[in-house]
Amino acid sequence: MTRQLRQTMQARFRQHTFPSPDWHATPARHWLMDDPSGRDLLKMALVLDRPTIPIPLVGVPRHLDPLIEPYVNKLGLRDLPQPRNELDQLLMELQLLKLMVKVIFRIS
Repeated sequence: MTRQLRQTMQARFRQHTFPSPDWHATPARHWLMDDPSGRDLLKMALVLDRPTIPIPLVGVPRHLDPLIEPYVNKLGLRDLPQPRNELDQLLMELQLLKLMVKVIFRIS
């Protein structure tokens, strides 16, 4: 490889490796946002915090995702591991049910 080619490649590498200054990393989407029970829990927390927002009784529409996403952190669920098998899923559903009762009755 010639010296000029190497310098050109290094210049191109430097030019394209840094993100722009206005770029900000966003946290990854939490798995609870894709779990029906998790979405219901987050929806319930939103309804209790902001009762004026019209939210359907059954299900959570995708356009409400930006509103329910912050409740993952507010409820302290960001570090909750995703279940790997059926037993983990069952235990997680019971844990989410227990947490939903705490949210509804505002038990800390």
